[in-house]
Amino acid sequence: CGIVGTISFFLFAFMLLAMNGYSESDASYGLILFIFWSVAGSVASGAFAVLAAHILEKRRGVHFALAGAISSVIFIVLGGIFNSIGVGAGIGFSEIVRTNF
Repeated sequence: CGIVGTISFFLFAFMLLAMNGYSESDASYGLILFIFWSVAGSVASGAFAVLAAHILEKRRGVHFALAGAISSVIFIVLGGIFNSIGVGAGIGFSEIVRTNF
């Protein structure tokens, strides 16, 4: 959850640079969307990592440290990808607001 949150922080900084030409009123909608998206993605990534580690340990008989490492790596990557998609969604939403409203 912490590493995915750090990835989200850097993606937020990238998003601010990418939205340099937008007015504050137009960009705020996309930024708010990204913040909600990244918080949900970070919490879900952490929760699914714990669930996957539990499943690997109990059902597959994998040692708990190895199960935790495997599930952490997998869900850090998936959380980063999910939050990267959130950057595109936030910028796209800001573009829709800018052109239509």
